[in-house]
Amino acid sequence: MFYSYCPNCKTGFEIHVRLAAMKCDSEIGVPIYYSPCKSCGYANRGYMLKLSGGVSENKLYKRYINKHKNDEKRIGE
Repeated sequence: MFYSYCPNCKTGFEIHVRLAAMKCDSEIGVPIYYSPCKSCGYANRGYMLKLSGGVSENKLYKRYINKHKNDEKRIGE
């Protein structure tokens, strides 16, 4: 199970997903995977593997996905 969050349209939810290889280090040992957001089309919607399943984990993941929002990584580049 992954936690998915789009820093552009601010939608977040848990999802079962097969991810592409594009990722970056989140600095906490859980990589952030990227794919386009189906709601708004933003290229850097982030997915992180759920470990504990707690609400505090989701907040931490939102923080790291937002931190990497300004990365120049784009799908397909």
